Amino acid sequence: MVAFHERNLVEDHPFWRRHALDVVFCRNVAIYLTRDAVRDLLLRFAHALRPEGHLFLGPVESLRSDHEAFELH
Repeated sequence: MVAFHERNLVEDHPFWRRHALDVVFCRNVAIYLTRDAVRDLLLRFAHALRPEGHLFLGPVESLRSDHEAFELH
Protein backbone atom coordinates (compact mmCIF):
# COMPACT_ATOMS: atom_id res chain seq x y z
CA MET A 1 0.00 0.00 0.00
CA VAL A 2 1.40 3.38 -1.00
CA ALA A 3 0.23 6.86 -0.11
CA PHE A 4 1.57 10.05 -1.64
CA HIS A 5 1.51 13.26 0.38
CA GLU A 6 2.49 16.82 -0.33
CA ARG A 7 3.77 18.57 2.79
CA ASN A 8 5.55 21.74 3.80
CA LEU A 9 8.78 20.16 4.99
CA VAL A 10 9.82 23.01 7.28
CA GLU A 11 6.59 23.13 9.31
CA ASP A 12 5.42 20.80 12.05
CA HIS A 13 2.40 18.72 11.09
CA PRO A 14 0.64 15.72 12.68
CA PHE A 15 1.70 13.77 9.57
CA TRP A 16 5.20 13.47 11.09
CA ARG A 17 4.18 10.86 13.69
CA ARG A 18 6.93 8.78 15.28
CA HIS A 19 7.82 5.68 13.24
CA ALA A 20 4.88 6.24 10.88
CA LEU A 21 6.77 6.00 7.58
CA ASP A 22 8.60 3.16 5.84
CA VAL A 23 10.27 5.30 3.19
CA VAL A 24 10.75 8.97 2.33
CA PHE A 25 11.78 10.21 -1.11
CA CYS A 26 13.13 13.73 -0.84
CA ARG A 27 14.92 14.47 -4.10
CA ASN A 28 16.34 17.85 -5.05
CA VAL A 29 14.79 19.68 -2.11
CA ALA A 30 17.49 19.97 0.54
CA ILE A 31 19.86 21.74 -1.85
CA TYR A 32 17.57 24.79 -1.65
CA LEU A 33 17.39 24.91 2.15
CA THR A 34 19.70 26.49 4.69
CA ARG A 35 21.99 24.28 6.73
CA ASP A 36 19.76 24.72 9.81
CA ALA A 37 16.62 23.89 7.84
CA VAL A 38 18.26 20.72 6.48
CA ARG A 39 19.30 19.70 9.99
CA ASP A 40 15.72 20.18 11.23
CA LEU A 41 14.33 18.31 8.24
CA LEU A 42 16.65 15.35 8.83
CA LEU A 43 15.58 15.24 12.47
CA ARG A 44 11.94 15.23 11.35
CA PHE A 45 12.62 12.39 8.90
CA ALA A 46 14.52 10.41 11.55
CA HIS A 47 11.58 10.79 13.94
CA ALA A 48 8.98 9.76 11.34
CA LEU A 49 10.84 6.83 9.77
CA ARG A 50 10.56 3.36 11.25
CA PRO A 51 13.88 1.91 12.45
CA GLU A 52 14.13 -0.19 9.28
CA GLY A 53 12.91 2.69 7.07
CA HIS A 54 14.79 4.32 4.21
CA LEU A 55 15.47 7.92 3.21
CA PHE A 56 16.24 8.57 -0.46
CA LEU A 57 17.95 11.83 -1.39
CA GLY A 58 18.78 13.29 -4.78
CA PRO A 59 22.16 12.59 -6.40
CA VAL A 60 23.54 16.05 -5.58
CA GLU A 61 22.29 16.03 -2.01
CA SER A 62 24.02 14.62 1.00
CA LEU A 63 23.58 14.62 4.73
CA ARG A 64 26.14 17.49 4.73
CA SER A 65 27.70 15.91 7.78
CA ASP A 66 27.51 12.59 9.51
CA HIS A 67 24.06 12.30 10.95
CA GLU A 68 23.91 9.59 13.60
CA ALA A 69 20.28 8.77 12.84
CA PHE A 70 21.10 7.51 9.33
CA GLU A 71 23.42 4.91 7.88
CA LEU A 72 24.64 5.47 4.32
CA HIS A 73 24.01 2.63 1.87
